[in-house]
Amino acid sequence: MNKPEKVTETASSNKGAPKKFVQALNNNLDTTSRTAKGVSDVSASDLKPKLSTDGESLKEKSRNNFDKMTELIWKEKYHAFSSSAELRQFIETIAAGISDGLLKPEQGLLRTWETKLSHQTKPENIERDFEIFINDLFQQLHSPHADGLKIAAFAEQRLDSRVHPFADGCGRTSKIVSAWILARYHLPLPQWTSRDEYYEQIEKDLPTWQAYYKNHVENADSPRTIHTHQKADSDAFSSVAAYKRYAIPAGHETNVKFVPAGTKTNLEATDVFLDIDGGMKGRKETDGRTHSSFRQIMEVYAPPEEREALKYLIEYIDSIDTYGPAELLKKLDAETAKTISENTLRELLESLRYSNLKTDHDILTVFEEMFSGLLERGRLRIAASQEVARAEFPFGPTIAIVKEKKNPFTVDLLFEKGAQVVIYTDGNNIGVLRKDGAELNLKELLEVEIGSQESGWFFHDHGFMAARGTFKNPSTSKSKITPEIIAEILRKNIGD
Repeated sequence: MNKPEKVTETASSNKGAPKKFVQALNNNLDTTSRTAKGVSDVSASDLKPKLSTDGESLKEKSRNNFDKMTELIWKEKYHAFSSSAELRQFIETIAAGISDGLLKPEQGLLRTWETKLSHQTKPENIERDFEIFINDLFQQLHSPHADGLKIAAFAEQRLDSRVHPFADGCGRTSKIVSAWILARYHLPLPQWTSRDEYYEQIEKDLPTWQAYYKNHVENADSPRTIHTHQKADSDAFSSVAAYKRYAIPAGHETNVKFVPAGTKTNLEATDVFLDIDGGMKGRKETDGRTHSSFRQIMEVYAPPEEREALKYLIEYIDSIDTYGPAELLKKLDAETAKTISENTLRELLESLRYSNLKTDHDILTVFEEMFSGLLERGRLRIAASQEVARAEFPFGPTIAIVKEKKNPFTVDLLFEKGAQVVIYTDGNNIGVLRKDGAELNLKELLEVEIGSQESGWFFHDHGFMAARGTFKNPSTSKSKITPEIIAEILRKNIGD
């Protein structure tokens, strides 16, 4: 099996794991692992084969394997997994690395015998339960306000104490996996002091085990500190907003510090550096250009559905941050490009510095509200497909009718799908909208025929809209003109 392809290249991911991280992980290995002491332990099952080596050779080999996997998880702590299948491959890569050279030639990676612990998965159910674990872990790793400590504890217990899926090294693999999760969320490792107590606690229910796990993590409840560069731009602000939403538990105290961009040294394990060299920065291109930190954070932590909801914001910030506004607007004439540039999110945020909101902290507060609003708009855009699915096309694809329209993006989506005109109802309101750029004048087509039958209609002078009641001025009564009547009038003038 192959190691997952590396998708990020940052200053932090290319350095070796910090000494404190390695020492803590090795301490946990020393405290809990018999294999790392050179003992091929088969007490879990009468059917479990002994390893291929023992004594000092086993001790040396198992520790070397553990060191290699420590290097791997640090290097891949920001790997963006596109699917649960990719996550499974990664965890199987770790398990294979842990047992490299220790299993006998005829043994596979997964366990084939029953253990003495009745709550552990039976051999015939390992594939099923391991896949359930992977799917659960993938979902937890891509959830709003993920709690890295709880996820790490969950993974360690499920792998070692419950499913116990591998022929060798479930304990060592589970500690490597949980350490990888903690590194991913910028959290310190627990410190185990007793093998007997550790295994007594890991057999308990998940909440009890998670509480025990947390109690062994130094400063677990301390405020999290996020650092980004001062005079923050849209990438920095969006990176902080996204990290707080996806990588910090709800209600956990968070401090944000705006520091000089040259700041590189982590002060504590719980310090997070975003959009700063040495912290989380985006993927590098072969020409040396670096993508946005915001894109990386969304790919690493955010649920797929929220990435989709914010895809336009992600693409905008990534384009501006990677290639600059000129590249984004180069197809436009100079005056149009200047007009648009002066009103982009980038420039609007910069303009706030000349208002009463002068500090980065003030502007971040405004941006976080904008971030929430953009996310909700994105969700509405996705949900519009439900209203589009029940739209009617009485005379072919150019004229669409959608009744009881509630979603503001439904009309846009119908236009994207080929409609030239959309007729809609919303409570007492009824209206007709023309696709931007279509050579139709709704005032000329509808005013005489509809206006002579019913009062209260408004026909825009530029011909893109006709309505009886709008969200600005709702109608107090139902129209006697039905969408089908309007569609028939339009059909006679614009055809199918």
